[in-house]
Amino acid sequence: MGKLLKWLVRSALTSLILALAAIIYLLVAVDPNDYKPQIKNLAAKQGLELSLDKEGAGDLAWQFIPQIGITVEQVDFAYANSTYSAASGSIGQLTLAVNWSELLKLLNTNPASGQMPMGTVKIADSSIRIEPIAPGALPIELDRVNAVIHNFSIQGESFPLTFSAEAAGGLKLSLSSEITLNTVGDRLQTLSIENALIKIDQLQMEGNLLTEDGFITAEGNLQGDNLNLKEQINSLERENSLGTTFAALQLPPIQLPAMAAEDALTALSFDSSFSLNGNEQSTITTSLTIDDQQLMVDTQINHPTNNLYIGISGDSFNIANYMAADSAAAQSEKSAQSEKSAQSGKSAQSQNSALFAPLAAPFALWHGRSQLELSLGALDFGDFAAGNIYLNLFGNQKVLRLSSFNADLFNGQVNTTGRLDMRQGTPEFELQNSLSNIDLQLALPAMADSSDISGLLNLDANLQGTGNSTEELLGSLSGNGELTVANPTYLAINVEEMFCNAAALFGSSSSNSNWSKGTELENLSSLFTVSNGKIRIQDLKTGTGNLSINGRGTVQLLQKRYSITANTRVNGTTTSPSGCSVNKSLRDRNLPFICTGSYDTNGKTNCKPDDNLVNDFLKGSIFQQLSGQLFDTPVTDKETDKESSDAQEGEQKRESDPFKSLLKDVLKKKLQ
Repeated sequence: MGKLLKWLVRSALTSLILALAAIIYLLVAVDPNDYKPQIKNLAAKQGLELSLDKEGAGDLAWQFIPQIGITVEQVDFAYANSTYSAASGSIGQLTLAVNWSELLKLLNTNPASGQMPMGTVKIADSSIRIEPIAPGALPIELDRVNAVIHNFSIQGESFPLTFSAEAAGGLKLSLSSEITLNTVGDRLQTLSIENALIKIDQLQMEGNLLTEDGFITAEGNLQGDNLNLKEQINSLERENSLGTTFAALQLPPIQLPAMAAEDALTALSFDSSFSLNGNEQSTITTSLTIDDQQLMVDTQINHPTNNLYIGISGDSFNIANYMAADSAAAQSEKSAQSEKSAQSGKSAQSQNSALFAPLAAPFALWHGRSQLELSLGALDFGDFAAGNIYLNLFGNQKVLRLSSFNADLFNGQVNTTGRLDMRQGTPEFELQNSLSNIDLQLALPAMADSSDISGLLNLDANLQGTGNSTEELLGSLSGNGELTVANPTYLAINVEEMFCNAAALFGSSSSNSNWSKGTELENLSSLFTVSNGKIRIQDLKTGTGNLSINGRGTVQLLQKRYSITANTRVNGTTTSPSGCSVNKSLRDRNLPFICTGSYDTNGKTNCKPDDNLVNDFLKGSIFQQLSGQLFDTPVTDKETDKESSDAQEGEQKRESDPFKSLLKDVLKKKLQ
């Protein structure tokens, strides 16, 4: 046993002495800078240019622990690949190391052979900028790049890789995976990434990738689970890096508004598989889950024609959770954001430019022709739901064309086509809308907080507009259209009662019947035009009982107010079998009523006869009654024999009595 221990100790000491001798020999006899030409040649064969001759940088030094190797600091590099991309940057520290067992191979390597064995590659504190060759593609900037590769091989043997970096704006990235490289000559034949764990700030993903023919084709899968997207965006905003990040992507900054559901966008998961071919077609199939709501996303890219297709389908989606919250907290947050924007010097125009940001984003990522096809069984807005939704949207050079939008809504149907042009600073749009059999008894309480009108609405409209904000859009709207309402009922006013009360001022008799609430009208039809933020209603026609109604009016979109003049006309002696009788002076002529009100929350309607017409009728009634009193009153013989002074006094008396009676009668009717 003692001899064995002595032999082991002697062997260890011998190995240590040999290692020290090798280190001393390397330090004294071998200058690693002699290998600069080989390193540069090896890099140049891969299209990589290294600045190893820069003064004060690029000097090579030996490393002996834990592996023997060479380190170099402050190396600039540039990589050019005419097919895919160009990259440049600087390496803070680069270490190329081999196992001690590879030392003899290194010493026996012919410097002219260009071969150099490597076991470990380390990169620290580096920066990289990748500039895609493809026109319109976005550059990628990475800072604080650190990477470690053990047992590096290009002969099809697997080796581990760890990588970390920060993207523009402070977005943290990391990757750990098993890598397999296989080269044929100077060309990369295959690259395999297995059991990859990827982190992008708070997003964690797992996946696999196999690419061949120098990244021309690739297949793989990627899964991500339970991303709190809301917290992710808020985190970037808190770090004051959101604007920088999205500016680098040529996208407008994103600020999430306060949403109706507090847990909205807090659980995002996806499972995606892909097959990519840069010379032909690429397909990506994704199962996307947003807060327990599943959507299927099918993406297809035709590379020769530069066409992008995205198809989205699902059973249902509760969009009400993601709409702006109607609460004091939301108002407070909105005020705070407005104050923050004002302090930063942003104009209202720049703030409103985000109105079309969700539509502009795809153009920043894809500059060819694109198509979006959406199919949903139901879209829940909270107070109401739309069903059987289908949308087909085409994009080209920042111009969107809506070829079809169909949905079942309020027991009716919606059909829309349109166009949105975002090539200029101010977007312009055109819409052709068609609504069929919309049940107003369901629609108005949900859309306008009103339940006064019922019936089935049909509408056709052509509209154009421009602007970056809701106010600008409403103010710029122009167009025209036609609407009809089948079997309408207006609960706010009983038109027949209103007419009878007004007609009583002019000698008509009012019915003693109890008036029902509201008015059942005949089918209503109207034309309208839109301009300067106003809807002008023309040729409005309807009726009830023996009353025919036609009118015109104006709706002010920004103020949410309206004014309608409705001319009522009696076709008969009574307004209806149970209505009131009508003075012959009111028959077959228009009696206008002016209705004004607001369709904002808690809005009210007020209707009254036109004051000018009332005055005209009152004047006519006064003169008519006065004529009867003056010329129909009998005169006695005694009055003819009186003196002229008595006759004049009697004349004045006869004049005063009918005026008093007439005014009393008129005022009495006016007050009824």
